[in-house]
Amino acid sequence: MLGCLAMAYVQSGSYEPSDRDSFYHIKMTKMLPELGFPQTFKWLRHTILYDHFVSHHTGFHILLLPVVEVSTWLAHLMPDSLHRWASYVPSKMELDSANPHLEGFRTWIRGWLDYPDLLAGKFLNVILFGLSTTVIALILRHLNASFRLFWLLAILALPTDFYLRMSYIRAPVACLAILLFSVYLCMVNRPRWLILFGFLAGHIYLGCYVFFPIVIGTVVVGYLLARVPTRQVLRIAGFSLIGWLAATFTHPYFPQNFEFLKVQIFDTGLQLSNVRKVGVGVEWNPINLDYWLEISAFTLSIFTLSAVFRFTKSRLLEPNNLVLFFLNLGFLALCMKSRRFIEYWPVFCLLNAAALWSNFDSRLRQLSCRLASSTADTAIVITHWATRCYVFACLVACLSGAITLYHSKKMATCDFDIPNIRSAMDYLHDQTPKDSLVFADDWDVFPYYFYYNDHNTYVCGLDPQFSNTLDPILWERYCVITQGRSPTSSIVKDHRPPAPKMVTVNVNLRDIRDYFGADYVIVDRDHTSFYRQMRTDMDVFDYVYPN
Repeated sequence: MLGCLAMAYVQSGSYEPSDRDSFYHIKMTKMLPELGFPQTFKWLRHTILYDHFVSHHTGFHILLLPVVEVSTWLAHLMPDSLHRWASYVPSKMELDSANPHLEGFRTWIRGWLDYPDLLAGKFLNVILFGLSTTVIALILRHLNASFRLFWLLAILALPTDFYLRMSYIRAPVACLAILLFSVYLCMVNRPRWLILFGFLAGHIYLGCYVFFPIVIGTVVVGYLLARVPTRQVLRIAGFSLIGWLAATFTHPYFPQNFEFLKVQIFDTGLQLSNVRKVGVGVEWNPINLDYWLEISAFTLSIFTLSAVFRFTKSRLLEPNNLVLFFLNLGFLALCMKSRRFIEYWPVFCLLNAAALWSNFDSRLRQLSCRLASSTADTAIVITHWATRCYVFACLVACLSGAITLYHSKKMATCDFDIPNIRSAMDYLHDQTPKDSLVFADDWDVFPYYFYYNDHNTYVCGLDPQFSNTLDPILWERYCVITQGRSPTSSIVKDHRPPAPKMVTVNVNLRDIRDYFGADYVIVDRDHTSFYRQMRTDMDVFDYVYPN
């Protein structure tokens, strides 16, 4: 309940998701009964996905589908009177005197009746986050961590970026639950269940397909160093491998999913391959140290205090402490490399800190009992101050959690101009031929364009590396044109066989028609240079959208 309520509050900032990719995943879920597992993807014309499509969230889409169907069914059952009430738009005078909470409720009801799948995505997200906090509570209980109420309240105070990314309607929120379950099963020595979770990891999310063996490998190494019986460790490794291999060979996109992972991890994320580097999403950039210290202050403080007061060699070499310590450091290193991995690090840091305090309260009671027989006053003083420190720590966690959730809600509010996006997409849907190609001004706008309009197809989207890998020369043309730098010449590294070479490319606006084959161009206010250039070349471009 604590996790569900926290995430529901964060999600309440706006009806629409705050993340672009959430629109794509919800749309793919809606189209799943019609498309199944498509091998091609006509909506991204100039990308590697056009001829060889891979969905890296297949299991997540399957998981979301029944929730979408139920939400849509319930929305269709609503009476016409509710539709009329929700669709009523108050005048400015009425709005000034209206109850803002009532109008906010009206907005959510209108959104649900028009787009019930968006609410379904948020509902599943809330349930999955609640599931993760449930597993955290199970791990705390198994560790016999002292002051469990404090650690549960401390979940609310994890970094704002953690809550922001957990609010996205994407598979990582399910991935976190799977990884936590896997660690818990190792701790309680139930390795057979790892077959199921290894299988789920591979199907729910290809990122989890990578993280699952890393986490299990960390557990194996930690247990071996802590001298856990070899038979127990081999059972964990063996059953995990069975589940992982089962997921590998039953994945609907095997073996193309390995090529997809190469592009996503080595080309986009780590940028380690010989493919020309391109500007990727901010989430893949290293996290700013000052910003990280600011948002992680509470989590880092309690871990530091725990390490200072409870970190001893004997405690470190306890199997579960050692595993959580390695996971904490490993995900921290990933977080420093790419800020997106703040999805995982704070939870393992918190569990690592909690593990250091295992059995502390029972030892404190034993000390008080021993002192009570000789120096009763000292025992009373210890109990008095220990209780007050615990209450104070819980109050601090509550206050930090309230501040964190408040800022997380503001960050998780959708700031896209949804009414104008819908208006433009409706125009394209109604006034253009089916599958006509749209040249958008950026690759990252594809998800919500695609959500509101699958009538048209688009030049690129989801990841710039998908276009750069297919044709680096064409991708260079796209970058130059959308940045408003044409006409110009540009030198590009062409990495394609038979051998890498440098190519000089002459770029101008007419390439939109001649090289991309686009029928329409849509440009937003943040690409004014591109817009002005088109206005000066009206022999090629005509206005078609009335607004």
